[in-house]
Amino acid sequence: MAKIFNTTAVCVPEEHYMVNLESRLEEIKQLIDDGKYFTVNRARQYGKTTTLMALCRYLQDEYRVVYIDFQIFGSADFSTEYEFASSFANVFCEAFGLNGDVRGSALSQALDALGTDGSSGRF
Repeated sequence: MAKIFNTTAVCVPEEHYMVNLESRLEEIKQLIDDGKYFTVNRARQYGKTTTLMALCRYLQDEYRVVYIDFQIFGSADFSTEYEFASSFANVFCEAFGLNGDVRGSALSQALDALGTDGSSGRF
């Protein structure tokens, strides 16, 4: 199958024409190796998601990479800090292949030990 120009979603190198990200990925990896923070900040359709997906593949041999898309969270997941922390923990556990709801688990107990209050959402 011939490559095409993609302007609507994440670019897949085997399917779409795209710029070579190798030098950009090397620069980001150096920041990560040095323990530095970085941001990816551009307007729509500049390749932010494509770059992050490529970074996940680029780092997977040396790092345990977890990719979480916050668009999967509903408004109820943001209703309180406790709900967000619980929802985030569930998604994080699922990313590592750990099944089950964290509420009532050791992770939930750890959240409680940090002073969480599920009813008020306060930490």
